[in-house]
Amino acid sequence: MKIKLESGTGYQEELKDLSDQQIIHVYNAVTAHMDARRIKVGQHETVVFWMALHNPNIHESSAYTISLHKTKEGAKKAVEESKREVKKEYNEVYDESDDIAPEWDRFHWWGIKKQEVSTK
Repeated sequence: MKIKLESGTGYQEELKDLSDQQIIHVYNAVTAHMDARRIKVGQHETVVFWMALHNPNIHESSAYTISLHKTKEGAKKAVEESKREVKKEYNEVYDESDDIAPEWDRFHWWGIKKQEVSTK
């Protein structure tokens, strides 16, 4: 089975270096364990899932995948939970009334991306 990343998903460049085995693992995880929404395209099957993303330092790193979800709403919830965790960690270190404390999310970025994987 050959797995192809659909163009226009916003992640083709970042995922192009994955081996076929890694892509198949993602595909199997989404289809078997998450009961992802499926769209039939002729003889091919496209699985749609959503990636919750976080970049903890926009100046020195890139975003990583927090989790995979079958719905956009699920990914949004994961992003919000990640923000709460970062804010909690910040509050354990800094006193918000301190004038020299940085903004808790100053160098962070969160987002969600739609990803489609199809079999061909």
